[in-house]
Amino acid sequence: MYRIGNDKRKTQSAKLICLGMEKLTQIQDYNDISITQIICVSGVGRATFYRLFDDKSDVVLYQMESVFKPVLYDK
Repeated sequence: MYRIGNDKRKTQSAKLICLGMEKLTQIQDYNDISITQIICVSGVGRATFYRLFDDKSDVVLYQMESVFKPVLYDK
């Protein structure tokens, strides 16, 4: 499970990781993407990645919840 919370630095790092993941999914299959590739493209450190996410599926979950949270909970 991801651990972002409301901290601005964590949120910024999570956004960078999500952007990196997005870029990678445009050029290769999800299953072939490694954590090393994600941190290289996003420009964050490995420790930062694992402080926020357990694995790459957490990144996808975080992105999905970010998109759907306003639709589901802000009524």
